[in-house]
Amino acid sequence: DYRLTCDFTYTAGDRGVVFALGDPIAGMALFARDDVVTFFYHGGQGRTASQERLPVREGRNRFELVHRAPGSRQGLGTLRINDVDVVTLDMSPTTILGLGVGEGLDLGRDRRLHVTTRYGGAGACAYTGTVEHVRIEPGEQAPDSYANRPERLAQRHRPPERRQPV
Repeated sequence: DYRLTCDFTYTAGDRGVVFALGDPIAGMALFARDDVVTFFYHGGQGRTASQERLPVREGRNRFELVHRAPGSRQGLGTLRINDVDVVTLDMSPTTILGLGVGEGLDLGRDRRLHVTTRYGGAGACAYTGTVEHVRIEPGEQAPDSYANRPERLAQRHRPPERRQPV
């Protein structure tokens, strides 16, 4: 489980990437384009992408993604904007944040490998509004997570190599 929050300002006409985490293989991004603020997610492995338009207001906004991981790599993400639930997404199979994605967290732009081509621009797609902060708070691990396995089962052991006589 985790909670991602982002406080940002928005004015009609703002465009660019508020935040991006990941790359074209697996990732998520919040961005503005054509007077619409969109959250985009794709979990990789041929998973269909989710794209959600968010009802932001002029001025300061708070975006939240509350992700629950019940186990078996299943994930549910509730999107909230300004303390109002917007939608719950199936985010299965869950991605492992920081592992398996080729790029980390970018704030106010997507510097290298864009999470999606839907930003509609080249370069870093810098956000024209203000990003106050992005915070990721970890929660409980899924019951079948590697983090909950006994140490002896979590380690990968290789049998000793056998040398052939020369």
